[in-house]
Amino acid sequence: MTEIALRTALFGEANPFADQSMGFASEIPDPLAPLRKNPVSEEIVRPLSELLVTDLIVGTERAKSIATFKLGIAIQEYRNLTLSWEPPNRYSNQTEKIRTISGKVKL
Repeated sequence: MTEIALRTALFGEANPFADQSMGFASEIPDPLAPLRKNPVSEEIVRPLSELLVTDLIVGTERAKSIATFKLGIAIQEYRNLTLSWEPPNRYSNQTEKIRTISGKVKL
């Protein structure tokens, strides 16, 4: 669910659950919306983007931690983004594997 929500919020992909009237189950607000509304200098774009994404998915307990956050340079207003996170454990004796998404974000 977190992967679908992030793909929809960050990359603008269609929510596959929207056709089944279940789209609300995987919705999250766009963590990069403040950067789109208020552009900041290039030096702070990457750390601020990482902070906003981490605050959203770790703060809402959709992830235990962020493993990788890579944000590329802007090319025609789009940046490559690769994000990996460790999902929260459902059971104490079960380890979750790292989840990864990548795509282009408009900033």
